[in-house]
Amino acid sequence: MTAMLTRQRPDRRDVPRPPMLRRVLAAVLFVAVCWGALLATMPAPQGNPVLRSTSPGNSENVKSPDEVLLRFDRPVPAGLATVRIISPPGEQVVFTRPYNPAGHDDTVAVAMPPVRYGGTYTVAWALPSDRLEQVAGAFTFDLVMPSTPVGVPEIAAEHDPWVTGAHVTARVAALGAMSLLIGAAVFVAALQPGAARSRSVRRVLIWSGIGTALATIGTLVTFGPYAAWVPLGDAFDPALFWAAVESPTGHGMLGRLALLIPVMAGVVWLLEASPAETRRARLTRGVAALSGGAALAATWSLARTRPIGTPTPLEAAVDTATLTAAAVGITSVLLLGRVVPSSHREQESVVPRLIPVLAGCSAVLVGTGGYHVWQAVRDGEPAWLAIGLVALAVLLMVVSAVLRIRLRRQRALTVEAVERESAEPRRLRTTAGVGIGVAAVLVGATSALVLAQAPDTAHARNDSSTPASIRQQPGPFRVAYDTGKPGGQGSIDLALIPAEENGRIRLDTHITVLDEAGRPTDAVRVAGLLAREKGASAPLALRSGGGPGHAVGAASLPEPGKWAVVLNVRTPDGGTQTVAQPLDVH
Repeated sequence: MTAMLTRQRPDRRDVPRPPMLRRVLAAVLFVAVCWGALLATMPAPQGNPVLRSTSPGNSENVKSPDEVLLRFDRPVPAGLATVRIISPPGEQVVFTRPYNPAGHDDTVAVAMPPVRYGGTYTVAWALPSDRLEQVAGAFTFDLVMPSTPVGVPEIAAEHDPWVTGAHVTARVAALGAMSLLIGAAVFVAALQPGAARSRSVRRVLIWSGIGTALATIGTLVTFGPYAAWVPLGDAFDPALFWAAVESPTGHGMLGRLALLIPVMAGVVWLLEASPAETRRARLTRGVAALSGGAALAATWSLARTRPIGTPTPLEAAVDTATLTAAAVGITSVLLLGRVVPSSHREQESVVPRLIPVLAGCSAVLVGTGGYHVWQAVRDGEPAWLAIGLVALAVLLMVVSAVLRIRLRRQRALTVEAVERESAEPRRLRTTAGVGIGVAAVLVGATSALVLAQAPDTAHARNDSSTPASIRQQPGPFRVAYDTGKPGGQGSIDLALIPAEENGRIRLDTHITVLDEAGRPTDAVRVAGLLAREKGASAPLALRSGGGPGHAVGAASLPEPGKWAVVLNVRTPDGGTQTVAQPLDVH
């Protein structure tokens, strides 16, 4: 009789889950939390604001308004705007910071003074554009009767040096702290896990995280006065601070602070966990650290000095890749010379991992440097940042080549010979560290130069009817309509922004239809075209602009000259009227 022995299969519940699977799931969860926090706080894409309507209207005769309203085509942080008004006697009567009326985040308002004089008031306004060049303009309105305008209010034309210094210092400090944090985390996770036991590395990781948070807060505090071009004494205005917080740049900085929570939690876990012993474990941790660091680097692009707009996806990707590659390359070389012993065994394990990393960082920096060169040539600006990035890439390539040569020589020597030449690797790491330090200073200096370079801005002058600005906007034309029927009266504010496109002139058009009481209304329909005296015409296709009574469109003109915007107005009662506004297109 033969006994059959059967092998009992263990219960699946008793089989422990492979540690590698847990590590992968933890890494995926960490990356998802980091990028989820980034995407949740990402500001909505916007562009330069366009003044589409004013109340009182341009050249309008009014009785006695309590406030002046400026309606834009998109939400704007009123606290970062500047509005100045000169009365008929020539006195500047408005010095307070503008505000957004309740429920109207696309409107900037300032209160009129209690004492008002009959005559012509001149209003000058300025608002930061997406590149901190002031978008500016001026218009007039008459109180009871017209008079001769005496001038245009002054708007600051230069940054306060103290404000500029404080803001640029905070931004550079945030950039340096983030770079150390990203590079050190990747170094410990993927290149030298045993470095987590080093007291100096632990200090770098912890204090770079704290420094990133403090420098980000400092950047946010100084951003308001820097963007609004106000002196240091006005920097403590609460309205200015909250306007900075509510701007897209402020949202980017708050997003960075929120992202630091999971990033620093991951850093603490990395320091307390047992060092990764296998190549797969190092790769998993390295990818997680690099992905979390890239999310943190992306906040640099989102929190750039763009109070109104946000970078394009390509600009954000280039900025993120540049900062991540520079951070990993510079910090890895500096930590290599700081914490890695000069023993043969340690160099055999760390240097082979570092060489391809430096080569990859160099390739990324060459690519992003080329992009900045192309951008500088396109915009006609000096390519200082591109020069610094290419110089850093070259130095990283040199360090990678030298390390490869030294590694081959060490592998050919005996252990005793390596110990006799132990001083030479120290000198090599010191030389590499000095070279990378010089490159880091070069990149930092060129970045600071780009940050500190104050763009031209609006400066209202008494000898000019409108301020001179890089993006000067004429005041909206006000055209009245009257269909001859009850309720058929009102006005139209017409804002035209010229631009050149493929050898033709494009007129970006904003139309705001107002009823008899001056309120925007959707009840009146408007269609239009651009006509010339000789009979030539250009279509003007209008679509809803997203706000009450607001329509936008564009017309392409074959040549400059005297044109006219012709609008066909139709009221709800069936009344119609055709109105025209002459234009001299240059």
